Amino acid sequence: MEPDRDLMASRLRQELAPYLQPGERILWSAVPDASRFWLPFLIWLFAFPWTGFTLFWISMAGWGVWPEVEKGNWIALAFPAFGLIFLAIGLNLIAKPFLMRADARHSLYAITDRHAVHYTNRKKPIVRIMPLQKTGAVKVSVKPDGWGTLGIDAGTYRDDDGDVRTNRIFIHNVPDIAHAERVLIDARDRLRKQTETTAT
Repeated sequence: MEPDRDLMASRLRQELAPYLQPGERILWSAVPDASRFWLPFLIWLFAFPWTGFTLFWISMAGWGVWPEVEKGNWIALAFPAFGLIFLAIGLNLIAKPFLMRADARHSLYAITDRHAVHYTNRKKPIVRIMPLQKTGAVKVSVKPDGWGTLGIDAGTYRDDDGDVRTNRIFIHNVPDIAHAERVLIDARDRLRKQTETTAT
């Protein structure tokens, strides 16, 4: 891990500690490499045409109402001004990949002896915690250099349309992802055995 990411990981682990249960131990943690988050930039295939068309529409609408504006009818500008809403949407989509990278630089993934955790603190702390006992299938994507992504299923739910969705937590773009997978599965198996022993 690079020095800056080492320092960030140490700071974020300290910030995460109050959110853990008494006696809960962090078995594995990592800060993702923000430079590897390139998939979000695919949204530009939609964002730039959207923004470009919006600018064109605003300029044409403004040109169309300009004679009225010259007559002192400033209310006519309300028509092209309506396009500013769509322009804001387009600019937000263009900025979104950079915002996601900024979040990644202030994120920590952790596997404890009880939970899988995603902690982010760029502007305010956001903690997503998944009990290991509730986890199901674990899907890993590994690149030749060992970096990769881990997808952890934790049951299903129905959305507002009644469709069944899978609840997942992801560990994105971290080194030695295969090791993280082993740590998670081992911790989950130990926890389940402890629960079975206690129940009997």
